[in-house]
Amino acid sequence: QVALMQFYGVEERDCGAILADSLLVIPAVSVGNVPQLCLDLLVHTTKAKLLGRLLSTAVLPVAGPADRFDGEQRTTTISTG
Repeated sequence: QVALMQFYGVEERDCGAILADSLLVIPAVSVGNVPQLCLDLLVHTTKAKLLGRLLSTAVLPVAGPADRFDGEQRTTTISTG
C-alpha cells in the first residue's frame, strides 16, 4: 500500500506556483526534541507564513508539551491508547 500525502491550503488559491521551488523540512523524532526546536527557530526567525497543512497516511500526528509555562511547574502525559 502506497502512503499518500495531500496538501490543504489555508486560503482558496493554488499554491503550486508558490511552492514550485520550495523545500519541505520535516523534523524527525529525536532526543530532547532538538529537530523540532531547530525548525521552530527557523520558522520564528524567518517569520514564515502558514500556507497550508499536509495530511499523510505515513506520518502520525504527534503532540508534545508546551515549551514554557510562565514559571509554573506542570507535567504532561501523552497517551497513545
